[in-house]
Amino acid sequence: MTKAQQVSSTRIKPKKESTFGKTSNGNFGKSSKGSFGKVSRGSFGKKQSNGDFGKGPSKGSFGKERLIIKSKPKVKVEELSYLQWLHEDAQLHTSFCMVCNRPVQDWHHVKLTSTDKKNHKRLIPLCKAHHVGNALSPHGTPALWRETYSMSRQNKIADEVYNRYISHMKIFN
Repeated sequence: MTKAQQVSSTRIKPKKESTFGKTSNGNFGKSSKGSFGKVSRGSFGKKQSNGDFGKGPSKGSFGKERLIIKSKPKVKVEELSYLQWLHEDAQLHTSFCMVCNRPVQDWHHVKLTSTDKKNHKRLIPLCKAHHVGNALSPHGTPALWRETYSMSRQNKIADEVYNRYISHMKIFN
């Protein structure tokens, strides 16, 4: 199985890593033939091809990147339970968009900055138009969204949804 097939079959994000000091066949200390068929000693005593001189990094040279398979962080059991409840809630049409009161189609993660991690307990209900649309949405018009709905208001709504989940769990457990 190729690395591309592994990545697509396991839905894992690839990460790039340097192959500093490796020759083109991927093994240390073994020779590799370049486009001119000549083999010469490169830096650090490793054999490298001299046929690709001046054409950027050759195979196995410093800076060459390759794919490394790294698994995604796992979702905690309680978060998974909450996400399943949200999905069922949206399917039953018991939650409504905080903007227009249409049935929920998407749940938006409330984050302070774009680099913050997603907190699955901070989700607000939105319809598709207000989640990724152009009129008023956190992804389509983020500046207008932040002006209209402050972080404290978004967090308050996210807390209300999570508290509704907690009360639901107390009833059925």
